Amino acid sequence: MHGDNQKKKEDWVKDVFLIQGCSVGHLLQEDKEKISLAMDMFYSEGIDYRQVATYPKSGIKQIIRKEIRY
Repeated sequence: MHGDNQKKKEDWVKDVFLIQGCSVGHLLQEDKEKISLAMDMFYSEGIDYRQVATYPKSGIKQIIRKEIRY
């Protein structure tokens, strides 16, 4: 995500592969096709979220849910 290493299309096409990762966040929205998570939550006059990411469920292997009460 960071850096200035730019590649030509010919270079990255041959190196394309699927990656695995883990995302953790507050569940904002979920439907049959996708899930949206907020990585940061702040309290001010209400609740503000930032760093929101939406992932297609077709690429998700497992969803682990944990309820946190404040």
